[in-house]
Amino acid sequence: MVIETHILQMSEYEKVLKQLGSYGPLHYFGKYQFRVFIIVSLFETPVAWAMLLPILINAKPTWTCYEDSGNATRNMTQNYTMNACAADNKMCGAMKFSEDFTSIISEWHLICENEGIPSLITTIQMLGVFLGACITGQLADKFGRKKPLYLEYLLLLILLFCSAFAQSWQTFAVLRFFIGGLVGGVLVTNFVLPLEYVIPSWRVFCGCVGFWAVGLMLLAPLGYFIRDWRTLTMVTSLVGLPMLLSWRLVPESPRWLLSKGRYEEAKQIILTMAAYNKVDNPDLTQLQLSMVR
Repeated sequence: MVIETHILQMSEYEKVLKQLGSYGPLHYFGKYQFRVFIIVSLFETPVAWAMLLPILINAKPTWTCYEDSGNATRNMTQNYTMNACAADNKMCGAMKFSEDFTSIISEWHLICENEGIPSLITTIQMLGVFLGACITGQLADKFGRKKPLYLEYLLLLILLFCSAFAQSWQTFAVLRFFIGGLVGGVLVTNFVLPLEYVIPSWRVFCGCVGFWAVGLMLLAPLGYFIRDWRTLTMVTSLVGLPMLLSWRLVPESPRWLLSKGRYEEAKQIILTMAAYNKVDNPDLTQLQLSMVR
């Protein structure tokens, strides 16, 4: 009975969405819904930076291994760094990394016997992504879509900024775990929220089109012009701060409010959508009746 009531409520809600007008050629996709979709999707750009930053900050610069005799040196390119390691895969006594750019590898000498550590850190990060997505899914069902989205996004920027000051790879790995968890959490709510503002025929579009690729493309020039890994990490965190100003522009999901029996709050958002889209207020009679069954 509960499931049938919920299905009826959502069916009536989707009928209401169809009464909220269209935005140009976007049939049944109103201007207000389009605004919510764009704003929420923009979160993906800074989140992509946080997620994909290891591509740049884990890069291995060229380095020189000095022989014990102190006479000759061997200049090693990325393709031949293993040749600089001792027979037991230990690092040589003295080395110098190229100054073209810095990374966590040059910072903590993650080569030779330590060369697997960057991959380990990435694995730890991805474990965080998995756990964060699972946990946030439950939180979003209980507390709504908006609050977890903005709270986790804020925490993500804070931890990303803090990771720029890590003094050891162990500390950095712990921070990347929590950063990964917050990335997974933001992506869950970022994906669901716009979908709950549109009818089913638009959900594939909203789910597939976003600004993740934009973040990936912008990360390349950022990495080109900012060669220090700590500075790059700080910049990518600070640039994402303006997204927090969109708090007032993105309301809670009416669909989630209805599922929690909060009809009046959902009604106010629906009426706001109608006014913004410059259409008549939709008929909410059947939707209201579905709430009391």
